Amino acid sequence: YPNTKKLHFNIVGSGTLNQKFKYLSNQNNIKFVGRVENLKNFISDKKIILVPNDIILGIRVRIITSLMYGLVVITHRSNCKGIPELADNVNCLIFDNNKELSEIIHKIINRNLNLLEISRNARELYKEKFENIAVIKNNLNQII
Repeated sequence: YPNTKKLHFNIVGSGTLNQKFKYLSNQNNIKFVGRVENLKNFISDKKIILVPNDIILGIRVRIITSLMYGLVVITHRSNCKGIPELADNVNCLIFDNNKELSEIIHKIINRNLNLLEISRNARELYKEKFENIAVIKNNLNQII
């Protein structure tokens, strides 16, 4: 979807990612940002974040940070292991393979998803499970 006028992509990161997608660098709606030291400042004005990592590592801080800002998170199912509260089409968008990722992007372009509702649910999930006061309450409830 590189030539679509509806979406603009900022590809964050370095290493092999930039080499794999170098052919996209001539598209005017795709920007390779490289490494970002302070992700919070970068994502605060974005709407959607793609976290394609398919390696099971546990909780992904960038997903939690994105939920905090109410971003719509598109992520590989492997990331749900660390954040089991993620629910497809409720508070994020989940894919298992490239075909499913392509289908999600197609639905976004065609406005077949309620991104505003997913964004609100993402923010609610953050407030309920990850905000400081929620974490303290959850831990206290487990201790008592």
